[in-house]
Amino acid sequence: MIRTTFELNDQDVELLKKQIIEYGDGAERVINDYLHNEAAVKMMRSIESRLPQSNRSWKTRKTAPASSTQPFIKETYNLSVVVRTKTDYNYLYFPDDGSNTKRHRGNQQFMQRGVDAVANELRDEMITRLVRKAEEVI
Repeated sequence: MIRTTFELNDQDVELLKKQIIEYGDGAERVINDYLHNEAAVKMMRSIESRLPQSNRSWKTRKTAPASSTQPFIKETYNLSVVVRTKTDYNYLYFPDDGSNTKRHRGNQQFMQRGVDAVANELRDEMITRLVRKAEEVI
């Protein structure tokens, strides 16, 4: 199973912290709602767009190739979401980290590159939602 992490840098954390303080009670709910729903979907789509294309015929395989299906699931936690592979697609570990690269194009890091590609958008949207919700309260 492979997982990837979306992390905020120190500057982003300070900006988000400021918005949380201004928002007050309920900020945690707003962030969880965004991370567990829209953010998770955006991360999975971004990762899926970077998946390697299989040259094997999927008709001879037990499962469809990852690039033509949805091989990821999300695990939700308080103020976080984990995107990981479904059990049938744990083999994606090998091209992602570079293991067993005799026949594969390894070390592609498509999981992390996919999350990194949408990280700024996710941060901005979280802050926008907090600002918008705070304005609704006022």
